[in-house]
Amino acid sequence: DSLNQGMVGWTEGLGAGSNKLQSAFNDTIEKLLSDGVDFDAVLVEVAAFMSKESGKIHRLEERLAASETGLVRSKQAKVLVPKLINNKTKNKAVSESLPAFLRGPWYDSIQFLVNEKGIHSEAWQRAGALTETLLWTYQPIDTEREGAEQERQRLYRLIEHLPQEMRELLVVLQRTTGVAETALDTLEVDHVNIVSGGPLDYIEFDPVPCEVTESQSTVSQVLLRKVKELSSGQWFSYVEGDTTQLIKLVLKLDDVNQLLFTNRNGMKVMQKSFDEFAYDLSSHVVKSLNSDAVFSSTFNTYYRGLVDEFRKHRQLVADRKAEVDRLEDDRKIAQIKAQNEARQLGLA
Repeated sequence: DSLNQGMVGWTEGLGAGSNKLQSAFNDTIEKLLSDGVDFDAVLVEVAAFMSKESGKIHRLEERLAASETGLVRSKQAKVLVPKLINNKTKNKAVSESLPAFLRGPWYDSIQFLVNEKGIHSEAWQRAGALTETLLWTYQPIDTEREGAEQERQRLYRLIEHLPQEMRELLVVLQRTTGVAETALDTLEVDHVNIVSGGPLDYIEFDPVPCEVTESQSTVSQVLLRKVKELSSGQWFSYVEGDTTQLIKLVLKLDDVNQLLFTNRNGMKVMQKSFDEFAYDLSSHVVKSLNSDAVFSSTFNTYYRGLVDEFRKHRQLVADRKAEVDRLEDDRKIAQIKAQNEARQLGLA
């Protein structure tokens, strides 16, 4: 089992680490085939070697996962954050000072938030809500409209607490720079003008540039569910033309729907979206590899089968013997009965 698990993912041409592993494998096989082999000693030696190897690879995978997580989320942030700001500002009135805040400190902070917390975090939801609320406070209130007074009262309540809430979010993200504080002070000045009925010049918001995302083919939810059920550490074979790669899933980012794969040496070899990998699974380009205790499970399966057969055979023998003994007992009883009846007839 230790050899099998350690060799999963091994292929020729992976460099010195691959050669070292193959050499250790060959040496172990020779020892197991030699006369008078100490199996316990060989097991300890193999376990120590594989533990050292797996520890080294695990450290490489951890560093790779950390760096790739940042890269993937950063790329996603460059798409999601502009979309968030552009969607919230669409058809909204903004002051001359507001775009500088939205494009500057607020944009940077939300992008940092995506990188650190992900888009499923409470902080991301809060940032979206605060952005929407901030923009609402800048919208002129039609005093002739029914409910205008209620809107004005709401505006007063929001303006009283909104800057501090936004400042608190920046504090959580450790983005309270001097630029951010200056921008928030400017917003507070705007709010004072809004409440006092002072003049406020409005401009059209120029959308934040957004990176274009690649279009992806949609796959069924059944296939996607299979991908979502995958877990880090699973091995797969990936066939591309005449080439077969053995790849290990080391990072599964559910918030960005991305999968990262490495080879036996812990080096990145592939990155796939959930959709892409689901399609590969359905087309059998990718197949899962069993890296569990293959030998133990196989041995146990055959061993249990042999034990079950032996028990069945033993029970059958016991049942037949019991039947023979019963028939013999019946025969003896019948014989004794016949003898007794003969004696009784003789006496008569």
